[in-house]
Amino acid sequence: MSEHARETPGVDAANLAVVSFWIDGAAYGVPVERVHEVIRVETITRVPHAPPHLRGLATFRGRLIPVIDLAHVLGRPAPAITRESRIVTVAVAGRLLGLLVERAAAVTTVAASFGEPHSAAGPLIATTTWQGCPLGILDVDHVAETS
Repeated sequence: MSEHARETPGVDAANLAVVSFWIDGAAYGVPVERVHEVIRVETITRVPHAPPHLRGLATFRGRLIPVIDLAHVLGRPAPAITRESRIVTVAVAGRLLGLLVERAAAVTTVAASFGEPHSAAGPLIATTTWQGCPLGILDVDHVAETS
């Protein structure tokens, strides 16, 4: 296991539990201990003059939370909101943040033996495989810094 994987929350000697989801046909995941809940998309209210990665604000259990368009952060086309769209709520520095995804897949365990770690400057920690496909592990802290 790489040094980088040892520093990643949720990694044990062999496995990493992630909440997996899809964006523009590609699979991504967030370490499960960073996820608060996965919710259906009800209404996302746009914020005038907001940066392009901020899709808007959503109400979650009586609180307004910012919703980040992960497709934009990842350089992919903005998704249309469908019945399968979800908001993955994550805890970052004591606040909740929503991550808009095309559809959520499952809580799954992937091998912690990541391939090449990604640059610390980007939204991905590393890439592994899941169901024979590449799965990008997201750095939630990096994504939150964009908000």
